[in-house]
Amino acid sequence: LRETQDELVHSAKLAAIGQIAAGVTHELNQPMAAIRSLADNAKVFLDREQKEGARENLKFISDLVDRMSSITNQLKIFARKRPAQLAAVPLIQTVNESLFLLDERIRRIQAQVVRLPHDAEIFVRADRDRLGQVLVNILSNALDAMAHSKAPRIEMALHETGEGLALLIRDTGPGLE
Repeated sequence: LRETQDELVHSAKLAAIGQIAAGVTHELNQPMAAIRSLADNAKVFLDREQKEGARENLKFISDLVDRMSSITNQLKIFARKRPAQLAAVPLIQTVNESLFLLDERIRRIQAQVVRLPHDAEIFVRADRDRLGQVLVNILSNALDAMAHSKAPRIEMALHETGEGLALLIRDTGPGLE
């Protein structure tokens, strides 16, 4: 039963990655085009002995490569297949990583996202990858539901319960009660 559950979780991850792939491709194509242009301009700066301009371009290229690396690392972590490992997981960071993976879709429908407060460190006992998978699935469903919404908005909030905290995610899609 555990093996079957693990296989289903992994399959769901791969399905979500398929949906995210188009957005990631877009996210990577923009910096790659910028890198090409910046590298060509850096050559011109060097030919003109304008070292500061070349240095600025190279710094910008380095920043873009870091951004691209961050995108691909998130996908690698997300796709990894391994048994559940419960640990103290930083909730806000995990939410932000999930939103990062969906950033292109969020921008495409111009959704406003009301995030959790960044000033509190909140840890939950969970498997980090699986928590991220659940969050990506819920947020993906919210984005799908708001595809034709005039004012797409996702709100996230934490509420105390008798047993701990509850993460509430609400969207402006038609949805169900």
